[in-house]
Amino acid sequence: MSYSVNFSTYRRPFITPLKTSHGIWSVREGIIVQLSDKNNQISRGEIAPLPWFGTETIEQAELFCHQVGKQITESQIRNISDSLPACQFGFESALINLKDRKKVASKHPKVCYLLPAGERALFQYNVGLKQGYKTFKWKIGVESTKDEINCLKQLIKLLPKNIKLRLDANGGL
Repeated sequence: MSYSVNFSTYRRPFITPLKTSHGIWSVREGIIVQLSDKNNQISRGEIAPLPWFGTETIEQAELFCHQVGKQITESQIRNISDSLPACQFGFESALINLKDRKKVASKHPKVCYLLPAGERALFQYNVGLKQGYKTFKWKIGVESTKDEINCLKQLIKLLPKNIKLRLDANGGL
């Protein structure tokens, strides 16, 4: 089966730049891929490269999308090179969602609330709680290990018991 392809790029600054083990991250760049089937059902996927984390660059991802053109088959999607992991993810996500529309929520689920690195997390978690998030992701591997462990202990005491906390070091440990 062949699918129609459209894509658009985005470049958005973070309201508050993220401090990671790779430095300050202030802008998120990516590509939204849209697939349409013969019944005009539409699904989207996101290509969000992080070259410092081992993916292709945004330029390589854009080049690939231009090379795909206006049509792509399921076989072509399944055979996207391993050297383009963000492209694989974006196209495969769109394909899976398109093929299994019944399981795709009509609203965007609240997946995870991103907490800032360091002690700022202790003052920011309430925003996520008020917005209804049940999972929080906290950037670690940025401050000293001792300071982060102390902050983690405080954060665990502050968060309700039903909240999940993911620690995200982005390879910084």
